[in-house]
Amino acid sequence: MTTLRKIEQLLSSIATAHQQLNDYYFGLPQSAMQKTLKYPALIAYIATDGEMHRHLLRVNLIVTVIDKLRDDEQNLLDLESDTLQIVADIYGELNTKIDNQIIAIAEGGRLQKIADKMKDRVVGWQIEIPLRLNYKHTQCNDIFVYPPIQCPDATVRNSDNSYSASVASGGTLVLPDEQTVVYVDGLLVWSGLSVPLNNTVITINL
Repeated sequence: MTTLRKIEQLLSSIATAHQQLNDYYFGLPQSAMQKTLKYPALIAYIATDGEMHRHLLRVNLIVTVIDKLRDDEQNLLDLESDTLQIVADIYGELNTKIDNQIIAIAEGGRLQKIADKMKDRVVGWQIEIPLRLNYKHTQCNDIFVYPPIQCPDATVRNSDNSYSASVASGGTLVLPDEQTVVYVDGLLVWSGLSVPLNNTVITINL
């Protein structure tokens, strides 16, 4: 099962890598209001409401991006535009970096404009992203089994060990596409991606 801590770690790595963000806080907005933030800042938390079904947990991830508004409000439009773009960047990155155990709802998230007085007067955007966490209760995660059953990660590799990856027991590993590059007399004539293990046939007519 993918834990909320793993979601936080993923968000933290995205915030660190984003060149426009200067601060990151995971926790309730009331607590963030007591902090001295460097703007633009990302605040994220898990909403209080959720659902539990068989093999499925539903939670809502709240992501807020804010920036400091000047007293004359001359930077209002710039801040609203920039923070909205950052929110879009984060949502897009979550969809590409998220693993197969967390599924962002296909319809996307609900946006809301933010104008608030924290320690500073800030504006920005908030997005509520519904997440589905797949949960499978098996012997590998059964806390009622004693002694506990060890279910180590599996290793996937090719014959010459040039590719190697691990996947959790019961998990899914999506193999990356393979890039094929064709040179003729030192000149690049073709390049493309192919699905691995798909028996793709490439015909080259010279």
